[in-house]
Order: sequence, then structure tokens, then C-alpha cells
Amino acid sequence: VDKGRRALRHALKGLFTQVGDDWRRHRKALVPAFKPSCIQWAFQVTIDKMHTMMNMWGQEGTVDFQESFGRLTKDVTGLALMSHDFNTLQRGEKSVGALEALDILLKGAIRRLLFPTALWPLVPDPRRTAWARETVSSLIKEAIDSKLSNVQAKSQSDSQVHREGEDMMDTLLRLGTLSHEEMIEELWALYFAGASSTANSVCRALYEVYKSP
Repeated sequence: VDKGRRALRHALKGLFTQVGDDWRRHRKALVPAFKPSCIQWAFQVTIDKMHTMMNMWGQEGTVDFQESFGRLTKDVTGLALMSHDFNTLQRGEKSVGALEALDILLKGAIRRLLFPTALWPLVPDPRRTAWARETVSSLIKEAIDSKLSNVQAKSQSDSQVHREGEDMMDTLLRLGTLSHEEMIEELWALYFAGASSTANSVCRALYEVYKSP
């Protein structure tokens, strides 16, 4: 567990790599973002993106499930967390940098799990890792800045009431229990953890269904 946590620290901070009092504080701060009403918003954006993906399948001769579901989960995760559509399903211009950054950080974490600790400074290239982290942090900070004025204008008296279409970032901004820097780290960690792992699980499930219909 300790090696896994240390291996991830090159890619992200936040709940997944913290221990002790810091972990407990961040966990408590994130709990409201996983209320049923917030999950309902994530469910709705998943349905919308599924329709988009299936319409695209109808226009393509051959479908790569791994690639399609990988793009689907990246879009859904971005929308559920911060209402940001990376538009990777339709290969939008802004999706290129985000996908490359995610790939760099994910592969780097995997390699660190496989390589001895003494070789970690060389795996992966520190400059590419720094670029990847900065790319993702900038995207999330842009989303925070665009929402902040709206959140500040809302009444604080109903801070525990969920509003329709509220994503996880809306909830965290409204409650104000994390700094913007901490929020960037947590949202990035959730995006990092949720996108690729979900795609791999769905593809594996479909493969098992195919083998045993």
C-alpha cells in the first residue's frame, strides 16, 4: 500500500496519497460531493454521453470498444466532476492535451509500481510529468474560475440544499471546506482514478458477457 501511494504521488496529491489528519479532513470535505443528488447528475450525463457514443457507432464500420469506452468515461468524469466536456468522444480540439496528459501520468504511475524505488527519478521523464500536471491543473482552474462568481452570488442560507444539475465542483465551492489548490488536486485525483479504471472494467465485463452469453 505504501509503495502504491508513493508511486501515485508523482501524478497526483489529495485523498489517494494522504495519511493521518490530512486524509481525514479531505475525506470529510469530499463526502457531500457523493450524495445521491450529486450521483443523479452523474447518472444523467452518463446517459447523454452513451447516446452520443451509440450514434457514432452507427456511423462507423468497426468499433474499438476499449477506445470508445475510454473516451466515454473521460467525458462523463469531466462532466460529473466539474461540468467540463473534454469532448474526447468527438475528438474535440481541447481533448488532445488532456488525453496526452492523462496518458503520461497513468503510465508513469504504473511504471513506478513495476520498477525498483531507486529508478523512480528516471521513470517517467520529470519534464513531461510536470507538463502533464500543469495541463490538467490549468483546465480545472479554468473551470473553477468560470463558476466562482456564480457560486458566490448564491445564498449561503441553503448551503446544504442540492440544486438540479449541480456537479461535484459546485458542491465543494459552495461549502468552501477546501482551498482552490486542494480542490484542484482532489478533482484531478478523482478524474485520474475514475476515467481509465471504469473504461477497463466495462470492457472486461462486456468481454465476459460475449464469452458466456
